Amino acid sequence: MLTDPKLRSQVDALWDKFWTGGLTNPLDAIEQFSYLLFLKRLDDRENAAERQAKRRGERYQPKIPKEMRWSHWTQFKAEEALSHLKKEVFPNLSKLADEENSFGEYMKTAEYKINKPSLLIEACKLIDQMEISQQN
Repeated sequence: MLTDPKLRSQVDALWDKFWTGGLTNPLDAIEQFSYLLFLKRLDDRENAAERQAKRRGERYQPKIPKEMRWSHWTQFKAEEALSHLKKEVFPNLSKLADEENSFGEYMKTAEYKINKPSLLIEACKLIDQMEISQQN
C-alpha cells in the first residue's frame, strides 16, 4: 500500500501514462512498471557499490554491463532507447543471474511491451522523479 501521497501521485501519473500510451491491460502495465523499476534499482545498487569501492580505495568491477544500465540507455533518444531495451537489455536479463538463484529462469520469458518511444521516456522520467532508492 502506498502511504506516501507524493509517491502515490507519481505512481498514478505513470499508470495514466501507460493507459493513454496504449498499455490498457492492468497486468501488462504492472508487469512493465515492475521491469522498469527493477532496471532502475539494478543501476542504483551498482552505483552504490561503485561509490563504496571508491571510498575504500578499491578498484570496482561492475556486475552489470554498461549497456544494460539505466543511467546508460535512458540518455538515448526515445527511438534508440526503445530499440536498445528490446534488442539488448531484455534479451540479456536472464544472463544476469547466478547459479544460486532462479532469477534467470523467471526472466527468460520477460517481454517488453511498451511500443511507443515517447511513453518509454516519459515513464523513465517519472520513475527517476519517484526517488525509489530513498523509499522504505
